[in-house]
Amino acid sequence: MGSCVMTERVASLTSEASVAKVRFGQALQRVRKSVGMNGTELAKLINRSQSHVSKIETGRIDVDELELQLLIDALSPSEEDRANLLTLHALIRTPEDNYRYIDAAGIDLKQKEILEYEKRAARVEEFEIGFVPGLLQTRLYSTSILQWWNLDRDRIDSTVETRIRRQDILRDTRRKFVFILPESVLYTVVGTRKIQAEQLQWIHTVMGHPNVRVGIVPSVAGLPPTALSGFVIYNGSFVTCETVASEQVFRDRKDLNWFAKVHATLCERALFDDNARQLIQRAIDHFSTVKQATA
Repeated sequence: MGSCVMTERVASLTSEASVAKVRFGQALQRVRKSVGMNGTELAKLINRSQSHVSKIETGRIDVDELELQLLIDALSPSEEDRANLLTLHALIRTPEDNYRYIDAAGIDLKQKEILEYEKRAARVEEFEIGFVPGLLQTRLYSTSILQWWNLDRDRIDSTVETRIRRQDILRDTRRKFVFILPESVLYTVVGTRKIQAEQLQWIHTVMGHPNVRVGIVPSVAGLPPTALSGFVIYNGSFVTCETVASEQVFRDRKDLNWFAKVHATLCERALFDDNARQLIQRAIDHFSTVKQATA
Protein backbone atom coordinates (compact mmCIF):
# COMPACT_ATOMS: atom_id res chain seq x y z
CA MET A 1 0.00 0.00 0.00
CA GLY A 2 1.66 3.24 -1.10
CA SER A 3 0.74 6.27 -3.19
CA CYS A 4 -1.35 7.80 -6.63
CA VAL A 5 -4.08 7.49 -10.16
CA MET A 6 -3.92 4.29 -12.27
CA THR A 7 -4.07 5.20 -15.96
CA GLU A 8 -2.83 1.81 -17.14
CA ARG A 9 -4.04 -1.68 -16.27
CA VAL A 10 -1.75 -4.66 -16.73
CA ALA A 11 -2.95 -7.19 -19.28
CA SER A 12 -3.90 -9.79 -16.69
CA LEU A 13 -6.29 -7.34 -15.05
CA THR A 14 -7.97 -5.72 -18.03
CA SER A 15 -11.32 -7.19 -16.98
CA GLU A 16 -11.20 -5.22 -13.72
CA ALA A 17 -12.55 -2.13 -15.47
CA SER A 18 -15.84 -3.92 -16.17
CA VAL A 19 -16.35 -5.23 -12.63
CA ALA A 20 -18.63 -2.36 -11.61
CA LYS A 21 -20.78 -2.74 -14.75
CA VAL A 22 -21.15 -6.47 -14.20
CA ARG A 23 -22.16 -6.00 -10.57
CA PHE A 24 -24.64 -3.31 -11.51
CA GLY A 25 -26.12 -5.59 -14.18
CA GLN A 26 -26.41 -8.49 -11.77
CA ALA A 27 -28.14 -6.30 -9.20
CA LEU A 28 -30.53 -4.96 -11.86
CA GLN A 29 -31.41 -8.49 -12.91
CA ARG A 30 -32.10 -9.52 -9.30
CA VAL A 31 -34.40 -6.54 -8.82
CA ARG A 32 -36.21 -7.23 -12.10
CA LYS A 33 -36.86 -10.84 -11.13
CA SER A 34 -37.90 -9.88 -7.61
CA VAL A 35 -40.72 -7.74 -8.99
CA GLY A 36 -41.84 -10.52 -11.32
CA MET A 37 -40.83 -8.88 -14.58
CA ASN A 38 -39.04 -10.48 -17.55
CA GLY A 39 -36.49 -8.78 -19.79
CA THR A 40 -38.93 -8.19 -22.62
CA GLU A 41 -41.40 -6.44 -20.33
CA LEU A 42 -38.70 -4.19 -18.89
CA ALA A 43 -37.43 -3.37 -22.36
CA LYS A 44 -40.88 -2.20 -23.45
CA LEU A 45 -41.23 0.03 -20.38
CA ILE A 46 -37.97 1.84 -21.09
CA ASN A 47 -38.46 1.81 -24.89
CA ARG A 48 -35.46 -0.40 -25.57
CA SER A 49 -34.95 -3.82 -27.12
CA GLN A 50 -34.77 -7.01 -25.07
CA SER A 51 -31.17 -7.53 -26.23
CA HIS A 52 -30.31 -4.07 -24.92
CA VAL A 53 -31.59 -5.00 -21.46
CA SER A 54 -29.68 -8.27 -21.65
CA LYS A 55 -26.46 -6.42 -22.43
CA ILE A 56 -26.98 -4.13 -19.44
CA GLU A 57 -27.60 -7.08 -17.13
CA THR A 58 -24.45 -8.87 -18.33
CA GLY A 59 -22.29 -5.78 -18.01
CA ARG A 60 -21.59 -5.44 -21.73
CA ILE A 61 -22.84 -1.87 -22.06
CA ASP A 62 -22.95 1.18 -19.85
CA VAL A 63 -26.01 2.99 -18.51
CA ASP A 64 -26.22 6.76 -18.49
CA GLU A 65 -28.03 8.82 -15.87
CA LEU A 66 -31.23 9.15 -17.93
CA GLU A 67 -31.48 5.42 -18.62
CA LEU A 68 -30.78 4.67 -14.97
CA GLN A 69 -33.78 6.77 -13.97
CA LEU A 70 -35.95 5.03 -16.59
CA LEU A 71 -34.96 1.65 -15.16
CA ILE A 72 -35.72 2.70 -11.59
CA ASP A 73 -39.08 4.18 -12.58
CA ALA A 74 -39.99 1.01 -14.48
CA LEU A 75 -39.01 -1.37 -11.69
CA SER A 76 -40.22 0.68 -8.69
CA PRO A 77 -37.71 -1.10 -6.42
CA SER A 78 -37.64 -0.97 -2.63
CA GLU A 79 -35.65 1.85 -1.03
CA GLU A 80 -32.86 -0.60 -0.21
CA ASP A 81 -32.67 -1.95 -3.76
CA ARG A 82 -32.87 1.55 -5.19
CA ALA A 83 -29.99 2.73 -3.00
CA ASN A 84 -27.94 -0.33 -3.99
CA LEU A 85 -28.49 0.30 -7.71
CA LEU A 86 -27.50 3.95 -7.35
CA THR A 87 -24.34 3.02 -5.46
CA LEU A 88 -23.27 0.38 -7.98
CA HIS A 89 -23.99 2.75 -10.86
CA ALA A 90 -21.88 5.44 -9.20
CA LEU A 91 -18.97 2.99 -9.10
CA ILE A 92 -19.17 2.67 -12.88
CA ARG A 93 -18.58 6.42 -13.07
CA THR A 94 -15.89 6.38 -10.40
CA PRO A 95 -12.31 6.52 -11.72
CA GLU A 96 -10.41 3.31 -11.08
CA ASP A 97 -7.94 5.12 -8.86
CA ASN A 98 -10.65 5.83 -6.29
CA TYR A 99 -10.57 3.41 -3.36
CA ARG A 100 -14.34 2.89 -3.48
CA TYR A 101 -13.71 1.29 -6.88
CA ILE A 102 -10.71 -0.65 -5.64
CA ASP A 103 -12.71 -1.98 -2.72
CA ALA A 104 -15.59 -3.02 -4.97
CA ALA A 105 -13.31 -4.64 -7.56
CA GLY A 106 -11.28 -6.42 -4.92
CA ILE A 107 -8.29 -5.15 -2.99
CA ASP A 108 -6.55 -8.47 -3.68
CA LEU A 109 -6.66 -7.58 -7.39
CA LYS A 110 -4.88 -4.34 -6.57
CA GLN A 111 -2.10 -6.36 -4.93
CA LYS A 112 -1.75 -8.46 -8.09
CA GLU A 113 -1.52 -5.29 -10.14
CA ILE A 114 1.26 -3.95 -7.93
CA LEU A 115 3.03 -7.30 -8.29
CA GLU A 116 3.04 -6.87 -12.07
CA TYR A 117 4.58 -3.41 -11.70
CA GLU A 118 7.30 -4.80 -9.47
CA LYS A 119 8.06 -7.71 -11.79
CA ARG A 120 8.79 -5.30 -14.63
CA ALA A 121 11.03 -3.00 -12.60
CA ALA A 122 14.77 -3.40 -12.12
CA ARG A 123 14.81 -0.62 -9.53
CA VAL A 124 12.07 0.24 -7.04
CA GLU A 125 12.34 3.30 -4.78
CA GLU A 126 9.58 3.61 -2.20
CA PHE A 127 8.71 6.13 0.48
CA GLU A 128 5.95 5.41 2.97
CA ILE A 129 4.77 8.02 5.41
CA GLY A 130 2.44 6.09 7.72
CA PHE A 131 3.26 2.38 7.71
CA VAL A 132 5.77 -0.25 6.63
CA PRO A 133 5.79 -0.87 2.84
CA GLY A 134 4.01 -3.98 1.62
CA LEU A 135 7.22 -5.63 0.41
CA LEU A 136 8.56 -5.48 3.97
CA GLN A 137 5.42 -6.43 5.89
CA THR A 138 5.01 -9.55 7.98
CA ARG A 139 1.85 -11.59 7.62
CA LEU A 140 0.40 -10.39 10.94
CA TYR A 141 1.29 -6.74 10.32
CA SER A 142 -0.34 -6.89 6.88
CA THR A 143 -3.44 -8.54 8.32
CA SER A 144 -3.69 -5.86 11.00
CA ILE A 145 -3.61 -3.08 8.39
CA LEU A 146 -6.26 -4.73 6.20
CA GLN A 147 -8.59 -5.13 9.16
CA TRP A 148 -8.96 -1.34 9.12
CA TRP A 149 -10.70 -1.71 5.73
CA ASN A 150 -13.50 -3.75 7.37
CA LEU A 151 -12.99 -6.56 4.86
CA ASP A 152 -14.30 -10.05 5.44
CA ARG A 153 -11.80 -12.69 6.51
CA ASP A 154 -11.57 -14.42 3.14
CA ARG A 155 -10.69 -11.19 1.36
CA ILE A 156 -8.10 -10.33 3.99
CA ASP A 157 -6.48 -13.76 3.72
CA SER A 158 -6.44 -13.62 -0.08
CA THR A 159 -4.89 -10.15 -0.10
CA VAL A 160 -2.27 -11.06 2.49
CA GLU A 161 -1.28 -14.18 0.54
CA THR A 162 -0.76 -12.09 -2.60
CA ARG A 163 1.22 -9.49 -0.65
CA ILE A 164 3.48 -12.18 0.84
CA ARG A 165 4.06 -13.68 -2.62
CA ARG A 166 5.11 -10.25 -3.82
CA GLN A 167 8.02 -10.38 -1.40
CA ASP A 168 9.72 -13.21 -3.32
CA ILE A 169 10.99 -10.55 -5.68
CA LEU A 170 13.30 -9.22 -2.96
CA ARG A 171 15.45 -12.34 -3.41
CA ASP A 172 16.15 -11.45 -7.03
CA THR A 173 19.54 -9.74 -6.71
CA ARG A 174 19.25 -8.37 -10.24
CA ARG A 175 16.75 -5.88 -8.84
CA LYS A 176 17.48 -3.00 -6.48
CA PHE A 177 15.13 -1.76 -3.77
CA VAL A 178 15.34 1.39 -1.68
CA PHE A 179 12.79 1.95 1.08
CA ILE A 180 12.59 5.23 3.03
CA LEU A 181 10.54 5.52 6.22
CA PRO A 182 10.16 8.27 8.81
CA GLU A 183 11.19 7.17 12.29
CA SER A 184 7.59 7.62 13.44
CA VAL A 185 6.55 4.56 11.39
CA LEU A 186 8.67 2.41 13.70
CA TYR A 187 6.42 3.43 16.60
CA THR A 188 3.08 3.41 14.78
CA VAL A 189 1.32 0.31 16.10
CA VAL A 190 -1.26 -1.01 13.63
CA GLY A 191 -2.01 -4.23 15.51
CA THR A 192 -0.38 -5.02 18.82
CA ARG A 193 2.98 -4.11 20.33
CA LYS A 194 4.13 -7.69 19.78
CA ILE A 195 3.18 -7.58 16.10
CA GLN A 196 4.99 -4.25 15.77
CA ALA A 197 8.16 -5.60 17.42
CA GLU A 198 8.12 -8.67 15.18
CA GLN A 199 7.63 -6.43 12.15
CA LEU A 200 10.70 -4.38 13.10
CA GLN A 201 12.73 -7.55 13.60
CA TRP A 202 11.73 -8.65 10.12
CA ILE A 203 12.95 -5.36 8.64
CA HIS A 204 16.26 -6.10 10.34
CA THR A 205 16.36 -9.44 8.53
CA VAL A 206 15.44 -8.05 5.10
CA MET A 207 18.16 -5.41 5.43
CA GLY A 208 20.60 -8.30 5.13
CA HIS A 209 19.71 -8.72 1.45
CA PRO A 210 22.50 -7.20 -0.67
CA ASN A 211 20.02 -5.59 -3.07
CA VAL A 212 17.79 -4.00 -0.39
CA ARG A 213 18.45 -0.69 1.36
CA VAL A 214 16.25 0.66 4.12
CA GLY A 215 16.63 4.27 5.21
CA ILE A 216 15.08 5.77 8.33
CA VAL A 217 14.53 9.53 8.51
CA PRO A 218 15.13 10.50 12.17
CA SER A 219 12.39 12.55 13.77
CA VAL A 220 14.95 15.24 14.57
CA ALA A 221 15.79 15.55 10.87
CA GLY A 222 12.15 15.90 9.86
CA LEU A 223 10.51 15.27 6.52
CA PRO A 224 10.69 17.80 3.70
CA PRO A 225 7.39 19.69 3.22
CA THR A 226 7.08 18.11 -0.23
CA ALA A 227 6.81 14.60 1.25
CA LEU A 228 3.06 14.82 1.78
CA SER A 229 2.22 11.21 0.91
CA GLY A 230 3.87 7.93 0.07
CA PHE A 231 5.04 7.13 -3.45
CA VAL A 232 6.87 4.47 -5.44
CA ILE A 233 9.26 5.13 -8.33
CA TYR A 234 9.57 2.26 -10.82
CA ASN A 235 12.72 2.32 -12.95
CA GLY A 236 12.54 6.11 -12.91
CA SER A 237 9.91 5.79 -15.66
CA PHE A 238 6.67 6.18 -13.71
CA VAL A 239 5.49 6.89 -10.19
CA THR A 240 2.50 5.65 -8.23
CA CYS A 241 1.35 7.88 -5.40
CA GLU A 242 -1.38 7.23 -2.84
CA THR A 243 -3.53 9.72 -0.99
CA VAL A 244 -6.21 8.95 1.59
CA ALA A 245 -8.89 8.39 -1.06
CA SER A 246 -7.16 7.57 -4.33
CA GLU A 247 -4.08 6.49 -6.23
CA GLN A 248 -2.37 8.29 -9.08
CA VAL A 249 0.22 7.40 -11.71
CA PHE A 250 2.65 9.98 -13.05
CA ARG A 251 4.62 9.58 -16.29
CA ASP A 252 5.34 13.14 -17.36
CA ARG A 253 9.06 13.85 -17.19
CA LYS A 254 8.57 16.99 -15.10
CA ASP A 255 6.59 15.01 -12.53
CA LEU A 256 9.18 12.24 -12.50
CA ASN A 257 11.96 14.76 -11.91
CA TRP A 258 9.98 16.28 -9.04
CA PHE A 259 9.51 12.91 -7.32
CA ALA A 260 13.16 12.04 -7.91
CA LYS A 261 14.14 15.29 -6.20
CA VAL A 262 11.87 14.55 -3.22
CA HIS A 263 13.32 11.05 -2.96
CA ALA A 264 16.86 12.38 -3.12
CA THR A 265 16.09 14.81 -0.30
CA LEU A 266 14.66 11.99 1.78
CA CYS A 267 17.77 9.90 1.18
CA GLU A 268 19.95 12.82 2.31
CA ARG A 269 18.05 13.03 5.59
CA ALA A 270 17.78 9.28 6.15
CA LEU A 271 20.14 7.03 8.04
CA PHE A 272 21.14 3.74 6.42
CA ASP A 273 22.92 0.50 7.33
CA ASP A 274 24.13 0.33 10.95
CA ASN A 275 22.73 3.75 11.81
CA ALA A 276 19.29 2.69 10.57
CA ARG A 277 19.60 -0.59 12.46
CA GLN A 278 20.26 1.33 15.66
CA LEU A 279 17.05 3.33 15.25
CA ILE A 280 15.08 0.16 14.53
CA GLN A 281 16.63 -1.62 17.51
CA ARG A 282 15.77 1.32 19.75
CA ALA A 283 12.12 0.96 18.71
CA ILE A 284 12.23 -2.80 19.31
CA ASP A 285 13.68 -2.17 22.78
CA HIS A 286 10.92 0.36 23.42
CA PHE A 287 8.19 -2.21 22.78
CA SER A 288 10.05 -4.79 24.85
CA THR A 289 10.33 -2.31 27.73
CA VAL A 290 6.64 -1.45 27.50
CA LYS A 291 5.76 -5.14 27.53
CA GLN A 292 7.89 -5.79 30.60
CA ALA A 293 6.49 -2.75 32.40
CA THR A 294 2.92 -3.89 31.86
CA ALA A 295 3.59 -7.56 32.60
